[in-house]
Amino acid sequence: MAGDHQAMRKDGMSQKDHRAIHISRAKSKADSSLWSGEVGKAGAIGLEVCLGGRMIEPSSHFLHGIEKDGVTPEQRMLILQHQIGEAGYAIMKSRRFPDDEVGYLAFAKLGVADAIVQIEMLCLDLGWQPDEIKRMGLQHTWERFRDFEERGWK
Repeated sequence: MAGDHQAMRKDGMSQKDHRAIHISRAKSKADSSLWSGEVGKAGAIGLEVCLGGRMIEPSSHFLHGIEKDGVTPEQRMLILQHQIGEAGYAIMKSRRFPDDEVGYLAFAKLGVADAIVQIEMLCLDLGWQPDEIKRMGLQHTWERFRDFEERGWK
């Protein structure tokens, strides 16, 4: 896809990173609630869409249902890895360039948010219910934590 290739600027920063920092700096001078995640629910930031005359808040089920390009589970895993990688890279850059930390962390936050949606859509691709899979993961992590405690986790 044409949008996946990132042109590098003279300073070595990608256009995407530069935009994230620019947006963050602009928003930090004004209302930063959208970028900092201080908003209570999606509707508070205008996320509703009009569908058949009704306003609805998009969900992973809704987005999965209207997705047009027939992404396979394998392709979705690659998208997910890309999003997680970009988020991790942005976090690393936020540590290396503290003056631009807010922008990089805003970009990382968006990457993690996108990854969460992709994980839920992957579940739907495979016929699994995302909430059930999340509960399973929480239970399994809790069991591992208890096991770690028994083994002297510090």
